[in-house]
Amino acid sequence: MILITKDFQHMIQLTQLLFHMGNNAQCNVTEISTTKIKTHDGVVSTLSNVRHIPNLKGSLISLGILESRGYKYSVEGGVMKVYKRT
Repeated sequence: MILITKDFQHMIQLTQLLFHMGNNAQCNVTEISTTKIKTHDGVVSTLSNVRHIPNLKGSLISLGILESRGYKYSVEGGVMKVYKRT
């Protein structure tokens, strides 16, 4: 389970920023904020520059963005692990 909360002190309101979906649809981004995620073992991590897109039914974390910020990931047995590259 991952718990996602917003840090409203670091929220930026936006107008006319679009997110392009894989099916060529476009969705409006309404804010950029800092979000904290808590994993099943109680570890809390902070993600910055998170885009809020009201039209999405769930939360997405871009692996490409994480990778560009120095993170690696692996998937095995249906479990994804994301960790900081050393």
